[in-house]
Amino acid sequence: MNYEKILLIEPPMNILKSIEGKRVGLPIGIAYLGSYLREKGYDVFLLDAIVEGFEHETLLNRENNIVRFGLSFESISEKIKELKPDVVGVSSKFTPQWDNVKEILELTKGISQDIITVVGGAHPMAEPVKSLSCSCLDYVILGEGEDSLFNLMEYLNERYKIEDIDGIAYRRNGDVVVQQKQHFILDLDSLPYPARDLLHIEKYYKFPAHGDKITERYASLLSSRGCIANCIFCSVRNLWGKDFRMRSASNVLDEITLLTEKYEIKEIHFEDDNLTANKKRAYEIFNGIIERNLNIYWCLANGIALYTLNEDLLEVMKKSGCYSLGLAIESGSQEVLNKIIKKPLNLKKVKPLIKKIKELQIRTSAFFIIGFPGETKEQIYQTLNFASEIEVNYVVFYIATPFPGTQLYEIALRENVLISDNFDFSDLRWSKGNIITKEFTPEELEKIRVEYWQKINKIIHMKGGPIKENLPHDYD
Repeated sequence: MNYEKILLIEPPMNILKSIEGKRVGLPIGIAYLGSYLREKGYDVFLLDAIVEGFEHETLLNRENNIVRFGLSFESISEKIKELKPDVVGVSSKFTPQWDNVKEILELTKGISQDIITVVGGAHPMAEPVKSLSCSCLDYVILGEGEDSLFNLMEYLNERYKIEDIDGIAYRRNGDVVVQQKQHFILDLDSLPYPARDLLHIEKYYKFPAHGDKITERYASLLSSRGCIANCIFCSVRNLWGKDFRMRSASNVLDEITLLTEKYEIKEIHFEDDNLTANKKRAYEIFNGIIERNLNIYWCLANGIALYTLNEDLLEVMKKSGCYSLGLAIESGSQEVLNKIIKKPLNLKKVKPLIKKIKELQIRTSAFFIIGFPGETKEQIYQTLNFASEIEVNYVVFYIATPFPGTQLYEIALRENVLISDNFDFSDLRWSKGNIITKEFTPEELEKIRVEYWQKINKIIHMKGGPIKENLPHDYD
């Protein structure tokens, strides 16, 4: 049998509807896989169940108001029957979505046992053995997927040895074999741009996007992989490797130019985990946007690392179209940042940078996380006080969440601070406490989070509310 046709699926999303809004975002992961496999000669189809079924909702838990939105499983099944793929790959980026991933795997095998099923993403990479306990799953791609998935396709077509595939987990004689990812793509410029043409790109303009959006026609873009930091709550280094890898500024600028010309894009959402980690390249990108007269707005979907910024860089960012920044501060305690989170941020630099950002009339939100193992209640209130002192447009509080694949998860297991009686991966949400120590209970964290989220943002609103940003350019 030849394995030539592959369908890659972004599954439906579960949200806590009372506090989590419905959002869409181009699934850049499967879009990269699609372009890579297509370039290698395979017949590729992409299905983003979230955008295709945005208005379809299923109530999963009335008490907690948990809703699944996106294409129904029946519709996904019909799509698989229509396309008749040889291989179905499902993205599993978020742990709470694993049940949806399993449902798609099961319906796929229900259509035909001959269809090969594959998953990739942060959750199965962190839990490959548990993931393969699902009998409907054949293979797990570990980490960066382009080469691994291509080589798996080559193995299925008897042109490659499975033992030689870097970054894969599979069953052999009833046992799970895990071949950890060892090699990553060093020349990111060698990758083709994401296969946006395999998605219904116009649909993304109709619905709310992750983070800010001030124009209708926007595009997601990933200019680097990895991060120079090693924060304990983040799985980025587990997924992308320990080294920070970058596309060249010219390659990024060429993609932005293509997006403005082919799709009439007016706004870019950078998906990088640390866009400005390399200042030289950052200057080249932002100055290049200005010099090429690309006339775009831009923001960052995952926030900005304040420790990478200076006032001059901020001015160039503003001039190039930056209108909004999410400030990843995390804690108002320097000790927590240094000793617990392991984030290389000096809090003394935060307020001056925020003052400069405000002068530039760039919209700001600030992110904080409370409830780490080893964090005292006093340090939590230091964070709350710090959040109340800075002049931003909005503050967001999260609860330290032990997602698989993070150092925090390993620490929580080692120190036995997880809620062992009813701990469930489906409960892993930034709004829910899953850690208990002598300093705090999950219920206390949840109460503090809601109380101070409302209190501090109310104060911000009373002071005059969000600034009216002075946009760097206007459209005719």
